[in-house]
Amino acid sequence: MNTIVFLYTGNSSNKIPVSSQLFTWAKTVPSVSAVVLLGFVTAQEKEMAQNCTIPVEIISLEEESIKELLHKIDVSMTEKKGDTAVYGWADCPFYNTELTKKIVTHHEKYGSEYTFADGYPYGLVPEVIHSGTVKIMCSLLDKKPEVNKKVTRDGIFSLLK
Repeated sequence: MNTIVFLYTGNSSNKIPVSSQLFTWAKTVPSVSAVVLLGFVTAQEKEMAQNCTIPVEIISLEEESIKELLHKIDVSMTEKKGDTAVYGWADCPFYNTELTKKIVTHHEKYGSEYTFADGYPYGLVPEVIHSGTVKIMCSLLDKKPEVNKKVTRDGIFSLLK
């Protein structure tokens, strides 16, 4: 399996700070091959990214919409031949390594489309999405533009509902 970690960083007017702890955590995600920062990134954060031992890509978002976010994830997954997207917000420096390993392992073992940690406080475990599910959600948003909304913490879950 090839896993890509995606971290949403907000935009220049609503910046979400990236913690160096996130890069340490991202390296422990099973089968991780790259980290992608989605949104606005400061010079200091770019420097942190360069010091990471796995490849880090920075992708800007123009619209800050769930449609644009998912399309960027889809393109990145296709380019990197990713099977699994691990998605979270950059202001969550306390992602739990063991819970993340457990949820990614279960996601892959059971061939899940979307996996999240129900009942845990937000910011302990990221969301896990199969690459095919990302494509389906993009297709849905292309066909139903009225569903497209601003990026929110529960945006992917809400779209799937």
